[in-house]
Amino acid sequence: MYNTSNKQMLLDLFCNNKNKSFTAVELIEILHDQMNKATIYRQLLKMEENNQIVKFYNNKDDIYEYQYYQNCHEHLHLKCTKCGRIIHLKCPEANGFISHIYETHGFLVDKTSTIIYGLCKECR
Repeated sequence: MYNTSNKQMLLDLFCNNKNKSFTAVELIEILHDQMNKATIYRQLLKMEENNQIVKFYNNKDDIYEYQYYQNCHEHLHLKCTKCGRIIHLKCPEANGFISHIYETHGFLVDKTSTIIYGLCKECR
């Protein structure tokens, strides 16, 4: 993928905020002086296609969010409802729970879009 200054600016934003997700509207608000709305949407699509970011649906707020890609298909995610922080749950017990769900209930969990909402340690 050709590395444009717009793409690099957006990628830097994600890289500097690896534990945060952004909606397209938030990105437009943040970058409105540097990039237009169409460019942001186009860059998000390209970055998602190239596995640089992950797009997931936030059922709670009924909106799509984007986050820096960190092998998200391998673990569950926790999201703080107060500060918005995302915690990548790389935990053997969580993986055991996912295995239990599959082996006992025949249900395959999509880890890239599974988010458990609550309060992080800092916000409690």
